[in-house]
Amino acid sequence: MTTLANSTAALTTLFSKRLLVGHRNVIDVCNSLLGGFSAITSGCSVVEPWAAVVCGFVSMWVLIGFNKLAELAKFNDPLEAALLHRG
Repeated sequence: MTTLANSTAALTTLFSKRLLVGHRNVIDVCNSLLGGFSAITSGCSVVEPWAAVVCGFVSMWVLIGFNKLAELAKFNDPLEAALLHRG
């Protein structure tokens, strides 16, 4: 299930960042992979495959939302590590 959540988060980030910002960013894709890991880890033994895909999708939008909030608050975190681990 972890692979489904991670791949969904990474692919959704890859395509949504292209639509939202106009370009793709490798750091965003790597962070979304880690966000997918964080989101699915606690329930990976009991989650159905379709729910793992939904979990990866939702975790990616949560991470993008936190990134936008940090940008508005002028929070200096070049690798977005704080947002990833606290989100």
